Amino acid sequence: MAYFPDKGIIGGTQKNKGSVCERKKRKYSMTTLDKTYDVMVIGAGIAGTHAAHAAEKEGAKTLLLTSCWDTAACLAWGPRIRLIEKGRSKASPGMNREIVRKATLYKGAVDGRETVLLDEYKYQGLWREKLERQGGITIFQDTCHEIAKKDKMWQVKTGWGVEFHGKALIMTPGTFLGARVQTDRDQAEGGRPGEKGSADLEAALRKAGAKLGCDRRTAGPIVLAKGVQWGAVQNIDEQTGFCFITSRTRKKVFLEPTGPGKQQFYLRTGNDGEEVIWRDLPGLERAEVIRSEYSVEHKKVESRQLQETQESSFAEGLFFAGQVAGAKDYVASASQGIVAGKSASQKVSRET
Repeated sequence: MAYFPDKGIIGGTQKNKGSVCERKKRKYSMTTLDKTYDVMVIGAGIAGTHAAHAAEKEGAKTLLLTSCWDTAACLAWGPRIRLIEKGRSKASPGMNREIVRKATLYKGAVDGRETVLLDEYKYQGLWREKLERQGGITIFQDTCHEIAKKDKMWQVKTGWGVEFHGKALIMTPGTFLGARVQTDRDQAEGGRPGEKGSADLEAALRKAGAKLGCDRRTAGPIVLAKGVQWGAVQNIDEQTGFCFITSRTRKKVFLEPTGPGKQQFYLRTGNDGEEVIWRDLPGLERAEVIRSEYSVEHKKVESRQLQETQESSFAEGLFFAGQVAGAKDYVASASQGIVAGKSASQKVSRET
């Protein structure tokens, strides 16, 4: 079930929708929303969507709070994922297999590892549809400004001044916690270009006892297909256009399609710290950039403050998952989200 100020309540079962008069009241008044939940999840990125889904599946009445539902499950670091190796611990379940299967553009071995490219628009749409249809999840679109624990309940206050209460709280703000984003021309607060960070939330977590360190992520540019000289690149897959170019130092720069239309490509230069002047590579000399490369420096909770269940050691009932908990890729973020969602729901169930 989702709440938006311009649309009212969306999703849920007929029982939840009520009469016409009841629906009109809900549309124009936020006071009709439930304010108390078993589990509250802050953030709807990869970790947050998996956490909310897992918590509800375990039977928890769940709130998912996000500043922008349109960017839920956003693949900010490109459409590529590395599949979990066989034999990996069941404690790290990975990304939702059903959604990954339905959104897959390309699957095959890349540099000796099984790799999947996702249609990022389809991936986001499938997650939004799945969560909106889960009757035990309420989606509320607003920023989280304050958190505090009062009388064994976690309290969350939003930018609109709405207060929610929950027995467990899962923090999945991704790269938005105390974040600054830097492009080649500018630097400002935010977890992505044009999107604000969470400075107030950083202060609230420090007050709760969190020890916060810093992390940094870099997203590659997005280029238009029409500016790429395709005859100069080495195609891996003709159907999707997924390909790579090898530099003089034998470093591979990948072009990853963001959707089946093959009009936009995420340019991945790798994460080993070696600078690649990609415009000097064959085929990319006249590439047209429609989104520049950018870096985000953000806060994360120190790993020594987290238990295997993703619950913090400094505040009971407070969980962390995703990049705020040190996850380095989509699979790790999803795994942490699932563990946090299940653990929070089970904790609430035991204490009820």
